[in-house]
Amino acid sequence: MSAFTATQGRYLAFIKNYIDLYRHSPAESEIAQALCVMPPSVNQMIRSMEQRGLVARTPGQARSIKILLPDDEVPIWKRGVVTANPKATGTGPTPVNVEPKVDLYILDAYIRCGPISEKFCNKRIARIIECRADNTLADVHLAFFKAFDRQEDRPYEFNIGGRKRFEAANKNYGMPEFLKQRNQELKQKLKSYDSDAREVKLADLGLVLRQPFGYSFDFAVDWYHFVCLEKIETAIPSVEYPRLRRRIGASPPQFDPDLKP
Repeated sequence: MSAFTATQGRYLAFIKNYIDLYRHSPAESEIAQALCVMPPSVNQMIRSMEQRGLVARTPGQARSIKILLPDDEVPIWKRGVVTANPKATGTGPTPVNVEPKVDLYILDAYIRCGPISEKFCNKRIARIIECRADNTLADVHLAFFKAFDRQEDRPYEFNIGGRKRFEAANKNYGMPEFLKQRNQELKQKLKSYDSDAREVKLADLGLVLRQPFGYSFDFAVDWYHFVCLEKIETAIPSVEYPRLRRRIGASPPQFDPDLKP
């Protein structure tokens, strides 16, 4: 079995899966987008993999990357797995069952209020997150949790539809087992969630472009965020979502020692 680094394994897995999907190798720009790296880094990595005998290319020919390893030695990419149609006939390329197009939601989430020290006051602290339409709100929460560099998971909820946080018109989604705690700490009287955040998909919400909705984290200290759907694109089948697209501002500590208890 050939030896390669974990990073090289990610490149090999993406390239193989792309070839399985489209019957030709990806452009370096597509590899860069999928792996969240700069194009020069891709070029350097491909050159390194060539030197190690992992891949080969035809000089001067675009989309000519070929994997030199047996299929069973290449790591498996988690999304976009396809199989050849056993009923296919003819001399052309074998048809494959390609994953249908899925909308990609670009979400802009920024901190509206929370236990923030003077160092972070009056600064825009935001994260641009890419999510598939079939990601759940629980998936989105986990993406926010990672993107804002938090260390300890706490209960959360999403408020969608109304113009203000506690409007009756809102649809509220969270974890039902924490509803009592939520009402005590936020001093509210919500009888029940409209649905469990772990079951609701983004596509189910009827989100409107640039219309903000709310995301609460850790009711005890009340981190509150505004989230906007900035635009809708098409998800790349072989990319794992949600993923972070952009950071704006440093993350304030979840538990800031500069704040007095």
